[in-house]
Amino acid sequence: TEFKESILKSIAIKKSLGLSEKYLAEDYLHLARYYKELPNQNDSCSYWSQKSLRLAKSDKSFSAYILPRVYNMRHFSLSRKYYDSAILALKRQPVPDILMESRIYHNLGNSYSNEAGVENKIELLHRAIAYYRRSESLNEKFGSPAELAGKDWVIGRAYERLQEYDSAIQQFQIGISRLIP
Repeated sequence: TEFKESILKSIAIKKSLGLSEKYLAEDYLHLARYYKELPNQNDSCSYWSQKSLRLAKSDKSFSAYILPRVYNMRHFSLSRKYYDSAILALKRQPVPDILMESRIYHNLGNSYSNEAGVENKIELLHRAIAYYRRSESLNEKFGSPAELAGKDWVIGRAYERLQEYDSAIQQFQIGISRLIP
């Protein structure tokens, strides 16, 4: 419930600031994820993901980031199709948005990792790790130590799921070393 309260607080702040409604799409997506984790809450999950989807589709520049995340909750291949188009759109920009590209690669990793959890396919975890590493390498110049440590954490967790414990421990140690000055 603390997570839900923080989302509702975020929505209230954005509304009080008079921000465009499209900026609520991510909060609605978080609410959908919150309800997805609860038993017998499929209707609430569907309601908030549809609301997020409607707002995301209202703005082309925003939809490239939000749409695949909405579909990632249930439709992995469709999600990745949207991520691929988001990467293409980013590559066409005159000024590269490296941090956004890094986030999209990270989310592609999440997509493969989530599908591996559902399908129980080991090769999907290897793809997830490859995308997490690509995200991490893009983030090396601009990301904060905490962001990079977060990437080390998800890579470590993926190795853990592969039962490659030495690689997992090594990755966790890299993450910890980033946070210790």
